[in-house]
Amino acid sequence: MKIAYRLRVVPLLAGIAVTLIGGVRYAGAALPYPDPTPQLLAGQALQLSAARALIIAGLALAAVGVVWLVLAQWRGASGRNRT
Repeated sequence: MKIAYRLRVVPLLAGIAVTLIGGVRYAGAALPYPDPTPQLLAGQALQLSAARALIIAGLALAAVGVVWLVLAQWRGASGRNRT
């Protein structure tokens, strides 16, 4: 029983972790360069877009985890009421 509950929480925790990693990467890439060149600014723009994509993917994974938890809880409650 406890292992099944822990497995239900994995997508939610993974989504939160991915979102935090993306936020740290975004914050690191958002720091301005002292003497920016066009190459540095282009690299920074790529890093920012990759970090944004990581944040969006993490939020989507966390949302799937929440839906999975709610559905599993609902299924468990409805299964108990049937007996």
